[in-house]
Amino acid sequence: MFENLSERLSGVFDRLTKQGVQDAKMRVGFVGMSFGATLGILLLAGFLFEIVSLPVLIGLLILLCFFTAMPFGSATAAVQEMVPASMRATFSALFLFVVNIIGLTGGPSMVGVLNDQLFHDDTQVHLSLGIAIVFGTSLSALLLYRGLIPFASAVENARFVNSRIVIPEVP
Repeated sequence: MFENLSERLSGVFDRLTKQGVQDAKMRVGFVGMSFGATLGILLLAGFLFEIVSLPVLIGLLILLCFFTAMPFGSATAAVQEMVPASMRATFSALFLFVVNIIGLTGGPSMVGVLNDQLFHDDTQVHLSLGIAIVFGTSLSALLLYRGLIPFASAVENARFVNSRIVIPEVP
């Protein structure tokens, strides 16, 4: 439910694209992950210091899911936009493969390794999860921010290449 709502919110960035902001699709990810990192820090603090109630922690998790889901739709659209038309299918497949491999293996493995190597206690999974969330969202926000200018350049290059492609007419 919240993922669908956040994907709809990312439509705001589509309007920015139409207004000429070339890195708008990357900004979706940056904004979402920046809020996600902030919420992750609050969540981790709540886990560590036990200063908030369970309903507040659940609310933070809901908001975290909302903001970290923002880049899902725009990321695929960004790949489509920055790659020349003749290479879109290949790059889309590669992008989805890499994102799924990292997402399905990296996050859960990080939680397990943190719990086994740092805490040595099976009851501290919540702290391992909090650290993994903060690390993952912070790293994502940093990488997305660093990619804003190169993304705009790649979009320009793809538009140039696409404008030079001549598609033969079928008789």
